[in-house]
Amino acid sequence: MKVKRYKRAKRIISIYRHNFNLEPPYQVLLDGTFAMAALQNKINLREQMPKYLNAEVDIRVTSCVLKELEKLGSALYGALHICRQFDVESCPHRPVRTAVECIKHMARRMKRRTTYFFATQDNELTEALKQIPGVPILFIKYNAILIDKPSEVTIQVNR
Repeated sequence: MKVKRYKRAKRIISIYRHNFNLEPPYQVLLDGTFAMAALQNKINLREQMPKYLNAEVDIRVTSCVLKELEKLGSALYGALHICRQFDVESCPHRPVRTAVECIKHMARRMKRRTTYFFATQDNELTEALKQIPGVPILFIKYNAILIDKPSEVTIQVNR
């Protein structure tokens, strides 16, 4: 099972590498739902991300994600603590937006060159990111980090 998972990840990453110039070290943009899932599944992100993606990884969080987690209070304190460990990517917008809006904005800014992996557990955000070509999405399932297959929009851009 483990070998299959890594082969699948390698194949999907090669699609993004060849068609969207995705190069290591990879930058992964987290949201609060992913951090909470990592906490619940006892996944050490600093250790597991580089192993799964088979490259150096720079994990980042936007300032909007941090603000949203702070507003939500003690229920998500663990996720906030995890997110504070990583570098903060400055958001170009003021006033602060919701985490979903902020991450959508960051994805739309990329244009043809893919610069981020987006790590989320939010289904609404995942569906919105799939409408943008060249956006690799990471999620947690079965106590493991997985990469979502390329969306139809991404595949059609490559044809």
